[in-house]
Amino acid sequence: MLSSPIDVVVGATDVEAAARFLETFGFYRGPTAALSEDAAKALYGLEDPVRELLMVVPGTHRGRVRLVSTPNPARSFARFDARPFAIDLFSTDMDQSIALAISGGYHSSPVTIHRFGPVTIHEVEITGPDKLIVTLLQPSAGRRPTVLDDDPERLHSEVHAFVWSDTDLDTHIGYWTDRGLQKLMDAVLATPGLGTLVGAPDEDVKMRLTVFADGEARPIRVEFVEFLGKASTPQPSLPLAAGLHAPVFEFDDLDAVIDRLAPAEIGAIVTIDTAVHPKMRGATAVTPGGHRFEVWERG
Repeated sequence: MLSSPIDVVVGATDVEAAARFLETFGFYRGPTAALSEDAAKALYGLEDPVRELLMVVPGTHRGRVRLVSTPNPARSFARFDARPFAIDLFSTDMDQSIALAISGGYHSSPVTIHRFGPVTIHEVEITGPDKLIVTLLQPSAGRRPTVLDDDPERLHSEVHAFVWSDTDLDTHIGYWTDRGLQKLMDAVLATPGLGTLVGAPDEDVKMRLTVFADGEARPIRVEFVEFLGKASTPQPSLPLAAGLHAPVFEFDDLDAVIDRLAPAEIGAIVTIDTAVHPKMRGATAVTPGGHRFEVWERG
């Protein structure tokens, strides 16, 4: 039933600042529109109309970022709390990616190198406005399908994965596999320097990593991380606060799938006709594990 998400939603107290951050990684400004008061209330728990801006990557209709304005600042959280965690992108030149981010005034973590047999993955976290984290990955081999496959001269991919940190993967991941997503990876990482990467340099960090996608392994992949042995408190997801919010799934017929999303709680369905949502119907939803996502019917 579920295919890989097509977009991710990011709340922004300053849409222009968030757009400039994403432009650092090769995103372009696409359609923009106002979302009515009623739609903003139903989807995001907000009391006033909001602005939406779709950030796109040329050459693909997938892996986009939809910025939604919000008056609410980014939430405060402990480093290992369960929440929307990061957006993953691939880089073809990590040194150049880091230099671009730093020149734009953004913070970069040290590079961490993961080893999976003969394969290495260089990883770095770039933090932008509203605590939004973009994680850059450069694998030596075995990269998942991406727009870079057709244009290897590019520096960055579209969104590779939406990353959630979670409290109990064994309990929660069945929701996604029961609805058609396939497990691509399930591993425990204890990479030296992992604590520094995630902002806890004085701690030994062991992390379980589980990745899901549809049968074609298309972006956007859904990625869960669980920081093993670390205290983790789930964070609220509404009203919309600044920062990473939710992945977006699309369907041909929303009515045909709504009942199959249970026991997720589904909000009121809204009908929207804007440049961002041309003749589309959508709703917000949250799983029993507290993972919020959006569902939209294609126009």
